[in-house]
Amino acid sequence: MEMLEVGYLPSHPHPESMSDAFFILLALLGGAAISLLMTFLLYCVSRSKVFRELLLRNENRTGQETIALMDLEKGQSGNEFKQRLTLGEVITNGKMSQVRRASYADPVMGRKQTVVVKTAAYRMCANSNEHIAHFLDSFNVNSIVLRYEENGCLEDYVKRVTFTPMEALSFSISLLDGLAFLHDVEREGKFPIVHRDIKSRNVLVKSNGLAALADFGLAKISTGPESFKGRYYLYGTLAYMAPELLNGQATYSLTALKKVDIYAAALVIWEVLRRTLIDDEDEPRAAEIPYTSELQEEIEMDEELFHELNEDPKEIYARKSDENYLKRIVFEFQQRPVISERLRSDPITEVLSLTIQQMWCHDEEGRPSASYVLQRLNRMKTCAINGDMDDIRLF
Repeated sequence: MEMLEVGYLPSHPHPESMSDAFFILLALLGGAAISLLMTFLLYCVSRSKVFRELLLRNENRTGQETIALMDLEKGQSGNEFKQRLTLGEVITNGKMSQVRRASYADPVMGRKQTVVVKTAAYRMCANSNEHIAHFLDSFNVNSIVLRYEENGCLEDYVKRVTFTPMEALSFSISLLDGLAFLHDVEREGKFPIVHRDIKSRNVLVKSNGLAALADFGLAKISTGPESFKGRYYLYGTLAYMAPELLNGQATYSLTALKKVDIYAAALVIWEVLRRTLIDDEDEPRAAEIPYTSELQEEIEMDEELFHELNEDPKEIYARKSDENYLKRIVFEFQQRPVISERLRSDPITEVLSLTIQQMWCHDEEGRPSASYVLQRLNRMKTCAINGDMDDIRLF
């Protein structure tokens, strides 16, 4: 019988097959690179077109307003403002990931338009309040155009300047005026809006030294009861979060979220009061984000305790975040930023100090509305202008 020879496959591929696979892989990588390059070039062309439109519109606008094109973002640290900005220059705050959408009534189109929530909030306000950042245009879903405020945001502004008591009062009035407009003004096409991320970084300082609320990336527009269905997630900036937010007990409703805004506004006014000088002999205090000192004290106390217990602080810090510390300070200890005793020597700053203590009340039901505080501060200013300084303390 004739035996058949059994053959075996080679253990290594043939050199020619390896070469073919290499060239195929190289071709795929080359195609991907060309595709990415084409996408980038299309983006550049699109952006260039936006610049041309921006410059053209600005040339045709009377008064030649200086404007800033700002990329939308989701819950980042806030808008960054350069000290000098040429027309059409982009301020980038990071790539936009997921954006929430909202509707507003477009008076020109005569129907509802669906856009990203930040743009919707600006369009609803329709530049009807001078203490909301002035909205100029929106070219696409990724960008909005606001009037550029050379003074930048309050967080940076307070590092450079100090306030008189009357300037602090006027700034506080402008902040509350913008907030009351958001919360309470209802008309055709305008619904109540809660900001949900009020902080000095999101308050612009206009050329007249007054406030303009900006950055509505986390805003919530209330079009009815349906607006507040579902689970409430933690939004905002830790240092400005109300105690009920830090403890996870916030009610997801329009009324409750207004109280969250009021609490944060009180901290912004505190930052202004910290830089307010009562007289020429008064020494300015360094600008500070709320709870900076309190947070540092808590960390140092824990560090001392760790050393006493012979524990490694790094292991503990890995399990403890600023959120945990702030929850202890704001919710458990019910601490608030320190208000200097020197502010009691002036009737304006004394009443402002008492007002923000009401605004950051631990019990949210004890916090007054933005409209109520606005009326109170306006009456104070009238008394101050008329020279009735003693009457101010009656508020």
